[in-house]
Amino acid sequence: MSPRTLSLSLLLLFAGPLALAQTVRVCPDVRHEVMQHGRATVCVVLDDVAGVGHGLDTACRRIGESQNRLLSGLPAACEVRYRYRYSPVVLLDVDDDGLRALENAGGVRRVCLDERGSGALVQSKAAIDADRLGERLGLTGEGRVVAVLDSGLDTDHPDFEDAVVHEYHFLDRGAITGPGAEDEHGHGTNVTGIIASRGRVAAAGVAPRVSVVVIKVLDRFNRGWVSDWAVGVEYVVDLHREDNGIFVDAINMSLASGSRYADVCDDASVALAAACRVATEVGIMVIAATGNRGDGMRISSPACLSSVVAVGSVPDDAPDRLSSFTNR
Repeated sequence: MSPRTLSLSLLLLFAGPLALAQTVRVCPDVRHEVMQHGRATVCVVLDDVAGVGHGLDTACRRIGESQNRLLSGLPAACEVRYRYRYSPVVLLDVDDDGLRALENAGGVRRVCLDERGSGALVQSKAAIDADRLGERLGLTGEGRVVAVLDSGLDTDHPDFEDAVVHEYHFLDRGAITGPGAEDEHGHGTNVTGIIASRGRVAAAGVAPRVSVVVIKVLDRFNRGWVSDWAVGVEYVVDLHREDNGIFVDAINMSLASGSRYADVCDDASVALAAACRVATEVGIMVIAATGNRGDGMRISSPACLSSVVAVGSVPDDAPDRLSSFTNR
């Protein structure tokens, strides 16, 4: 071997991996969306910069710095919809130039389209003997707080008098956000009733004295975006951590994505997975419906996330069996 060949071999051996250009995975449907409509709303997943063993505030700071580095190198036409606090993810509107910039940006792991989903109702009060829980043990939810991510709540309904302690909404991938969470569909009111109804008009809920944080993430058609669900969970975590007297015990998401998964799906929605993981780390139980497509091998997100308790459905007349339509 000549000295020149030996030197080149050593260079490749020790410096080769550093010299390779990073390959950004851009999901095929992103390019199709940009070609069809000129723009696309994309979830940009950055390399995880938070590190292991660091505190939550330190992790958030590092995530923010990573997001800043990305955004400083993108064209002005790229519009930021969400910057997630607990995950290295940014939701962006991009055109063709913006997509090319993302493909060449450092520290980007994946670029994919946002996903849509809908409400998925679960009724189980009798099956879990919750109707007798208060009578036998005196457990009514008094002093506890549940956050419900759904289509909102009919706040004028007498069964929710004195129940609501906070309301907010995240819709249309960040285009519509702010205080208030009035229900325009009915799904969220029904779900919240199962949890917290005071029993004045309809039957009492599982926890008829629990307080409720209402986060509206579904529109009047009972449809929503996973990106809004993720920021909704982050919002609840922040609310829990603030010095405002609201300490959330559980998050209920009777929500189901369009996609279904046969295994843990944390990598499918990094922002939602990270938000739910942080929620559990600060002491909030996160519960989600498995979905109602009758799939015997797969369940929907967010139920398939590793930090979420997945809940299916049982028939009213046979609570020892699964409903035919429930994913499992």
